[in-house]
Amino acid sequence: MEGLKYKYESLYHHLKNQILNGTLKYGDKIPPENELASQFSLSRYTVRRAIELLTNEGLLEKRHGSGTFVKNTSTALNRSNVIGVITTYLDDYIFPSIIRGIETVLTQHGYSLSLGITENKTEKETACLRSMLDQNIDGLIIEGTKSTLVNPNIALLETIKSRNIPIVFINSNYPDFESSYVMMDDEGSGKMVADYLLDQGHRKIGGIFKLDDIQGHRRFRGIEKALYERHVPICEDSFIWYTTENMESIFRPEYDRLFLQRFKDISALICYNDQIAVKAMQTFERNGISVPSDISVVGFDNSDLCELSHVKLTSVTHARKDMGESAARTLLELMSKKKDDKSQIKIYLKSELIVRDSVKKYEPRIP
Repeated sequence: MEGLKYKYESLYHHLKNQILNGTLKYGDKIPPENELASQFSLSRYTVRRAIELLTNEGLLEKRHGSGTFVKNTSTALNRSNVIGVITTYLDDYIFPSIIRGIETVLTQHGYSLSLGITENKTEKETACLRSMLDQNIDGLIIEGTKSTLVNPNIALLETIKSRNIPIVFINSNYPDFESSYVMMDDEGSGKMVADYLLDQGHRKIGGIFKLDDIQGHRRFRGIEKALYERHVPICEDSFIWYTTENMESIFRPEYDRLFLQRFKDISALICYNDQIAVKAMQTFERNGISVPSDISVVGFDNSDLCELSHVKLTSVTHARKDMGESAARTLLELMSKKKDDKSQIKIYLKSELIVRDSVKKYEPRIP
């Protein structure tokens, strides 16, 4: 089948389709591993992987000394074939690509998606999780909501887990809930940005970061690490921390004087994401401060905003489509495991820095 990543998937889909359409019926014995290996030009190990997946899904059963047979599939066929996907936003710039990545993989395996949007509000996350439970989903991919705060929905997540529904977090997770996840290496990315600015001669670096999401804290930790390694003091008063609720207020024109006062002593500003970086550049521009001549600015996510802004923005990439695909494949792997296998899969994706026009080499101002 076109687009399949792993060799076992062709045999897996072939056998599963034959079971579901009735070509292979309850009690039928499937061909031995060596015959399937020859027929599909696969190794016996690869054949064994496909059979193991179908066995764990309840479609096949192995009988010692007799072979592998089609199981009574009434229970297995009661599966919803629906995967729940809960994200903080849907129309924000990174999420369409993440959703496409998830959908690309899961539809190949016969699953449909049920989407829930929290707008980074815990009460909406509560409603989404309850809806997923009512839909009898087979698995859940979720982005944490306000992931630095105490979350009231841990009990609901534990209920989902107790029903043997695998859970994979993306972008962020909850420290007090053990689960598999696929995330960016945010700390490494923060260090990469700070190292780049330090290499450009900047020593007074400020930032704008999100207080209620763990990504902001991890990126800030990377910046701290880079500064510490270079023996450069951190300008604590030149960092602004905002929340989901007060983000827009930072950039209101009536607060420009306070905004500029916070950053008057720095030569470079690191922003939580591209959206914040563009808003910061607009604030500087309307107050006669030039980017990058007067101050350098860097964002995160490498979104379309980087090329659309008046000054093209230097930014860190976000592997959004890869994240979606990786999360989906991780979920499928968890779904194929035996029920008593509680091991977790933890994946960090790497970023790179895309240098554009918003950073210049620091040159001390001559009085």
